[in-house]
Amino acid sequence: MTNSTVVGDAAPKRQGWRRLCPTKREVWGAVLVATARLAHWWAVRGWDEYLDRRTGGKDVQFYFAGLSQEVVGGWLLLLSAACASAGLTFLAWSLIGRITRRPWRWVAIGVASLVGLAVALYIFLAVAVPGLLYVSGIGGCTRFEAEDGRSVLVTVAGMRDPGATIHTEYDAFHYERTRQGSELGSPPNVGSGECQLTGEGELLILTCGSDVVEIEPR
Repeated sequence: MTNSTVVGDAAPKRQGWRRLCPTKREVWGAVLVATARLAHWWAVRGWDEYLDRRTGGKDVQFYFAGLSQEVVGGWLLLLSAACASAGLTFLAWSLIGRITRRPWRWVAIGVASLVGLAVALYIFLAVAVPGLLYVSGIGGCTRFEAEDGRSVLVTVAGMRDPGATIHTEYDAFHYERTRQGSELGSPPNVGSGECQLTGEGELLILTCGSDVVEIEPR
């Protein structure tokens, strides 16, 4: 009789602890939301802050094998949007499933649906759209290499700077902002293959049609 009483008292306690333990869906939801937050922070602030500390405040950006910092950041924003959407969906449905009373569950579903639409609209406009713009080439970078092996990076009408901005080599994976390319009267021609980079002593000469820019590497 004593054993049966103990077992009977322990069963509700075990069930209570099980309800408090997170489900696999909640764990995955939390992991996805954390991943989304980390990817968004790195794309928007973390990368620039890291480069600022690493270079002592110099204005540099990543570029390697045709991938610019803005393109990689765009993919990170898209990853953030996808992870946030999936993670919040997992968490919402799992938490709603914990509500045992049916009327309250339907109320929670209605509220979650309205909040979900607002959050989805925010994620789309504030995260996914900028990511698509970056990935599609807004602010695209074009690299030009001279015969002596030196190269420059030209950013045209990007989100960082209007017009054309010229960067020179900083290290194997980064270029440092050197100057504005105000001499380039037709910035769209920069990415059309009409430009040529040549070296004259320490100077680099970028010629785009009739526009000529003298670049002094730092």
